[in-house]
Amino acid sequence: MDIRKLFSGIGVVIDDMLGDKEVNDKINDITTALEDAQIPLVKYTALPEGNVIEHFRNASFVLLDWQLYRTLSYVEGEKVTLRVADNVVSENNRRNTSFVARMLKETSVPVFIFSNTDGVKDSLIENGITEIQLSKSPVFIKQKQELFNEEGQFVLFEALDSWVRSKSAVYILKEWLSAFNIAKESLLYDFAQGSQHWPGIIWNSASDDSVDESEEVSSLMLQNIASRMTPVTFDTEIVTGGEITLNKDELLGVLQAQRYMKVDANAMAVVGDVYVFEPDRVDEQGIHSNPENKEIAINIRPTCDCVFRDDTQRHIYFLYGRKLTEGAQKEKYNVKYHKFAELDSEAIVGPIIDNSYYSIKFKDIEIVCFDKYKHMRQGRLLEPFISHITERYSLYIQRHAMPSLPEDAVCVRQKGEKVRDVQIRTLQEEIERLSVAVRNLKENNAQIEGVKKRLKIRVKCKKSGRKTRNKR
Repeated sequence: MDIRKLFSGIGVVIDDMLGDKEVNDKINDITTALEDAQIPLVKYTALPEGNVIEHFRNASFVLLDWQLYRTLSYVEGEKVTLRVADNVVSENNRRNTSFVARMLKETSVPVFIFSNTDGVKDSLIENGITEIQLSKSPVFIKQKQELFNEEGQFVLFEALDSWVRSKSAVYILKEWLSAFNIAKESLLYDFAQGSQHWPGIIWNSASDDSVDESEEVSSLMLQNIASRMTPVTFDTEIVTGGEITLNKDELLGVLQAQRYMKVDANAMAVVGDVYVFEPDRVDEQGIHSNPENKEIAINIRPTCDCVFRDDTQRHIYFLYGRKLTEGAQKEKYNVKYHKFAELDSEAIVGPIIDNSYYSIKFKDIEIVCFDKYKHMRQGRLLEPFISHITERYSLYIQRHAMPSLPEDAVCVRQKGEKVRDVQIRTLQEEIERLSVAVRNLKENNAQIEGVKKRLKIRVKCKKSGRKTRNKR
C-alpha cells in the first residue's frame, strides 16, 4: 500500500495558528511537510461557515485543529498565558463536534483531528457523537507533537499507514475511488475526442427512442465507467486483518446495505421501488384501510416505462410480499448452497426493511396508479437482487404445466406408514449409507498408513546398506 498515493489530492486544513510563526505551533511544520510532499492545501483559520462542506466532498482529507481559540499571546516579545472562559471552551467543542458530525453525514472524506490538547474524543462523545459512531467513522485523532519523532522528522504518513490498516473501509474507499477516477477520465476524454457535443447526441438518441433522456445518459456513463475500470487488487491483510467481531445485527446491517437503499418519496418511479403498507385499520364508518393485510409491494415495471409522459398513464406494476418468520427462514434456507430454496411461484429477498426477509409472490400482479401509492415508497431493491425477482417472474409467467409425479413412483410407503414416517426412514437410510462410506474411508486410510510405514522402513534400510526382506 502506497499511503502517499492513497491520500493524493487536495487537503483542507483548519487551524487558527496557520501562518503565525510567532506562536511556533506545530501546524506550520505539518503544512510545510505536506506541501513538500506536493499535496496542495486549502487553508482556513476558523471553521468555514454556511454550506462550504458540500465543496469538501472531493477533498482527500480535512485536517482540523480542535482548539480553535488562543491560550497564548505575546506582549512586547514575552509569552503570556491567556485565561479562557469556560463558555468559550464549551462553545468551541460544540461547534467542532457539529462540524465533524456534518462531515461524517454529508461526505466520506477522512477527518484528521490534530491538536495540542487532550480529551478530543471525550469532547466529541459529550457533544453527541457516540463511541460506536467514532469507531465506525474515518476520524483520526492525534496530538500534533506525535506527528514528529525524537529527531524531529515528520512521521504523519507512517502514522496514517498504521491507522488505515485498522480502518479497512477507508482503504477500500480510497483504492476504489482511484480506479473509478481513472476510468471516468478515460471515458470523458474518449467522448470529447469524438465530439464536444456528445451529451446532446446521446440525449437526442434517447428522445428518439421515447425513453427518459436523463436516465439514459446516466446509465450509459455508469455502465461505461464500470466496463473501463480495471479490477482493483486489494490487500487481503488490510481487508481481513485484525480481529473482526460481528454480532447478528451488524451482519444483517451490512447485508441490507448491499441489497436495499432508502429513497426520497418525491423521486421518479424506478424498477425495484419498495412500498410498505400500514397495518389494517377500521374507521368510524367500518371501512378497512388494508383489508387484505398487505405488507410490502415491489414495482417490477422497467424504469424506462416509468417515465410518465402522459398524466393518464402513470402506472406501475406491483408484486406483493410477506415477511418470513424465523421458522420459515430456517425451513427454507439451504445450508449446503447458502441460499433460500425458493418455490417456482416466489422469490425470497432480504435482509431489507428492518433487516427482515420477504417472500415475493408471483401469482398476482397488480397495475396501480403511482400517485396513489408514492407516499408509501420507502426504499429500493438494488441490483442484482431486483433482477433476480424479475427474471424468476419472467420464467413463472411463461412456464408450462407439468403433470404430477405419483409419490409411490419415488418413495413407496409401507402399509399404514405416514408421509412423515417415510421422510424419517429415508433420512435413516441416508445416515446408514454415509456411515458405511465413513467406515470404508477409515479402512482405506489405515491401509495407506501401513504402506507409508513399509516404505519408510525400506528407505532406512537402503541408507544403512542392509537389504530388506519381504515378509509375507
